[in-house]
Amino acid sequence: NKGKFHFYGNPPEQVWLRLAVKIDSGSSTLQVTDANHGWKVGDEIIIASSSTKHEEKELMTIASIDPNNNAIITTTSAFQYDHYGSEQTVTTEQGELDMRAEVGHLTRNLVVESSTEDDWGCNIITPSFATINGSIKGTNQGSLLLRGVEIKKCGHRDTNKAAVDFNWLTKANQWHEVSRCSFNDGQGWAVNMYNSRGINLEENVFYNPRKYGVFMEKVTD
Repeated sequence: NKGKFHFYGNPPEQVWLRLAVKIDSGSSTLQVTDANHGWKVGDEIIIASSSTKHEEKELMTIASIDPNNNAIITTTSAFQYDHYGSEQTVTTEQGELDMRAEVGHLTRNLVVESSTEDDWGCNIITPSFATINGSIKGTNQGSLLLRGVEIKKCGHRDTNKAAVDFNWLTKANQWHEVSRCSFNDGQGWAVNMYNSRGINLEENVFYNPRKYGVFMEKVTD
């Protein structure tokens, strides 16, 4: 039978921004490109690496926000690495690439969080299948809608059982959505989509998933 799993959080105005000024290692201040972000003291943010080393991404907690300019933020600890913030674009065959480091906001008011005791974190699965004469066939299918939700420490370690898992969703004109969510420090893959259609992923923040942020196989539309 069909089932629905619809969660509506209240994400901030901005979930992705870029640095407006370069961060030097040892500093605990950053400035982003939009003061109307809606972030709060105590929120977690992730600053992307500015080098070829992905491990230079940095997770920070907001200590204070300048009341005269909300774009200026102080963190509870100092940065270990430099992060590029000068306004510069590089033109490639795919278009223009903004070189400023991205800043993602992780904290949400609605959180799905798993225990880490046995490596079997939460697996939100939206399937549609039934075995008929020995073959897997799509039948009734579930419906998943996540808006502004923090998915934390979820997924099964070293398997394809992702934190959010779409399987055999083949019906036309039925849509699924994961938007303005954050996937925070996963135990496994963040999102897995297999033989499915009608899935909208938009403005999500992925931090520290194990192996894959988004994995797609036989996906259409």
